[in-house]
Amino acid sequence: MLQKFITFTQNQQEKITLLMNYLFVLYAFTLPMAFHTEKIIFKLIFILFLFSGDLKAKLLFAIKNKIFQAMLLFLSVYIIWIIGSEHKALAIAKLKIFSQYIFLFPIYLTSIQEEFKEKILNSFLFAIFISELVSFSMLFNLNLPLIHYTGFGSYVPFFYTYSQYAILLIISLSIALYIILSKKLSKLLYIIYSIFFIISTVNVFILDSKLGYILYFISTASVLIYILKDKISKTKVFLFFIMIAVSYSLAFNFSATFAARIHNIGSDIQSAYKEHIFKGSTGKRIAWNIYGIKVYLEHPLLGVGTFDHIDLVSKEIQPLQPKHVTHQSDLLGFNNTITPVMSTLHSEYLDHLVQFGPIGLLVLFYLFYTIYKTDSTTPTLQMLKYLLLINIILYIFVNYFFILSQLAKIFFFLIALSIAGYKGEKR
Repeated sequence: MLQKFITFTQNQQEKITLLMNYLFVLYAFTLPMAFHTEKIIFKLIFILFLFSGDLKAKLLFAIKNKIFQAMLLFLSVYIIWIIGSEHKALAIAKLKIFSQYIFLFPIYLTSIQEEFKEKILNSFLFAIFISELVSFSMLFNLNLPLIHYTGFGSYVPFFYTYSQYAILLIISLSIALYIILSKKLSKLLYIIYSIFFIISTVNVFILDSKLGYILYFISTASVLIYILKDKISKTKVFLFFIMIAVSYSLAFNFSATFAARIHNIGSDIQSAYKEHIFKGSTGKRIAWNIYGIKVYLEHPLLGVGTFDHIDLVSKEIQPLQPKHVTHQSDLLGFNNTITPVMSTLHSEYLDHLVQFGPIGLLVLFYLFYTIYKTDSTTPTLQMLKYLLLINIILYIFVNYFFILSQLAKIFFFLIALSIAGYKGEKR
């Protein structure tokens, strides 16, 4: 250990820990916007962590944490099922992606101080708000100076896809709604959070994410149910559904993107089931599910092995591939020659079931269960934890998640923020 060669007093270690937490505030701001800056900040945090004291105790605390144990179990399944895999190189590449956030969790868990959690959460929300302002500037074709656009998709300034961006918006606006309804705020803070909620809502409905439109309703309803669970009335429920109906009606009539996506869902489903033509994102997901289940039923006990499922499903789908394809994104099968490790069935549940059989699903459910059962330190952080779980559990029905290192990193960072952390004797 470095501390054998460099010794700090208790007071100095406390100052190091304090500095680390200020860096975590900055880290939370850069996580959803400035990926390269975030990595630099974390390197500084890691260096300070090495000199923060109690490293052995912190490591033992992390190892005993049930969420971290479930994360290691999740990783172990991938490692064990590599045996006999025909795609070992891709499987190992996946494991390297997982390691980018799984082994950060103990540092989050043992370093973030309770008194900094609200500051860190607000810093994250502020980053989302800034990204929304940039998103609206894109809507009006304004090219802001000094902004490095890294997102893919219409009105997505920084994140990789509109679905990933939408889920961050929804979690953030739902937390803002919870704070508005449950806390005594000054008039200024009430106005700030209300503006944030309204802008976030509008932002969700100008994006292309069909899943985002659904998660918006589920998340906001979850917040109201959580707050009103002991005193809920028919009138309040009725008013809420009226508000939601009005929101969706306005979105359908004033957002061309929202209206077009709704029409496309119906068209893609009809083409898939009536004509057996799988087009659009919805149609392709239907095909992947149908033929993914077919491959699983041929290997129902232990699955096909780590990353062997993509080739097998591709062979089943190949006869259905359209003869004339203009763009690679129109391919029904999987032909991602640039980053093949990103190829998935666009459902974590299906990916795990086909690769590992029922054991894969059980391990995934166990990870979510341990997060649910772990206590949070405040009602706001409890609500944050529930929102993270609800949204990710639903999100991964139709999307991949664990190989998205940035989105997964944000998820586990916020989970660590929401639960009780390490409290050493020196605290």
